[in-house]
Amino acid sequence: MNSNVMKTPLILGILAFAAIGCGGDIQQLCFIQRPALGGYGIVFTATAAATGTCGATENAYLADTIGDMWMVDKFREDQSLVGLRPGSLLPHGPPNPVDGTFNLLLPTAASLSTGDFASLTPDANNTCTVPTLNSVTGEGVVAAGRTIAPSKLVFLTGSLYQGSQMEVDATYGLNACTRTYHGIGITPIVNCDPSSASACDPIGNPSAGIPASGVNPSFPVECSAAAGALLPFRYTGPGASGAQPLGQPNGEPICFLKGSTFPQLK
Repeated sequence: MNSNVMKTPLILGILAFAAIGCGGDIQQLCFIQRPALGGYGIVFTATAAATGTCGATENAYLADTIGDMWMVDKFREDQSLVGLRPGSLLPHGPPNPVDGTFNLLLPTAASLSTGDFASLTPDANNTCTVPTLNSVTGEGVVAAGRTIAPSKLVFLTGSLYQGSQMEVDATYGLNACTRTYHGIGITPIVNCDPSSASACDPIGNPSAGIPASGVNPSFPVECSAAAGALLPFRYTGPGASGAQPLGQPNGEPICFLKGSTFPQLK
């Protein structure tokens, strides 16, 4: 796979499946980056030990560092309602025995978390916050038993950053075991070659064969194999029928933030 932004044709449909009434864009400044860019890649770092009934399977899933892909959009006429779907909760079909790819299936409302912006304009730090969101559960056989309780979702926004960097607190669970995390993420999710010095160049040089990463040039990023390996799957385009997005389980290196604080700026 090359260093292009990963996209999926049905992401907008996946988010809108809960039918919560999307209004048109309006002139307000709490920008986010919508699903057409492939969602936010998020790296979560545990803030406490796992609690509950935790066996080997649960402890392996709720590791010290985990990753996820969240699709985010805004709803209502005033765009005040934020909706998100964690990729790790989405149902998908059985893997192809030849190449391991699988079809992502249309979800239901169980995996859609929503919450209201505290304000529709950024604060003095160019951030917009969604303080409270509802918990969500996994769908399908693959995600059965999984839960996520997100809270305090914050976007670095305004006209310069436009919501392309975010942070969030979340409690992930599997069966009766849970663990709390703090996550930071960016969009777009871009594959890269760690051996290339210009792997995450925001502008690129197409005439020299160097693609533009599309990552905000104000963000300090690097080509990270560790971050890429944490994501639950990759979008690879439409399936054979053209009606369902296709994914593959193995993560390649991606352009990701160098540090663990928020916001991260050069």
